[in-house]
Amino acid sequence: MSFTIKPRVFFILEGEGLPQELEDPQFPPVDMYISQEALHLEIEIPGVDPQEVNLTLESSHLLIEGNKKEREKYHKPISFIRMERLFGPFKRYIELPRSVNNQGVKASYKKGVLYIQIPLQKDEKTVAIEGED
Repeated sequence: MSFTIKPRVFFILEGEGLPQELEDPQFPPVDMYISQEALHLEIEIPGVDPQEVNLTLESSHLLIEGNKKEREKYHKPISFIRMERLFGPFKRYIELPRSVNNQGVKASYKKGVLYIQIPLQKDEKTVAIEGED
């Protein structure tokens, strides 16, 4: 299993907002939490082949793209009474709450959940103090 983290610049023109396909916050659902060392994301993508998921990390934004394929056709004609599961291509654009380090990103997939760990950017701020002579 492998995931590809591709550096890519995603421009948003002033006043244009996000493209419509990136505005739907419903799928895939994401939990995000932070530890001292990293930002953690847990993304529910049941039924999605992890080989068909692309993650693009740029600065403080993450784009998740993939395709949830429809189930195979049934042998008999059927009529659905209810159909709530989503199928087809998806994109989820997430603004990250902190600056992250693109190096050392880890991703794993287990039982329909994609786990991503992104190291936090170390904020080393040194200020020189000027004194009177």
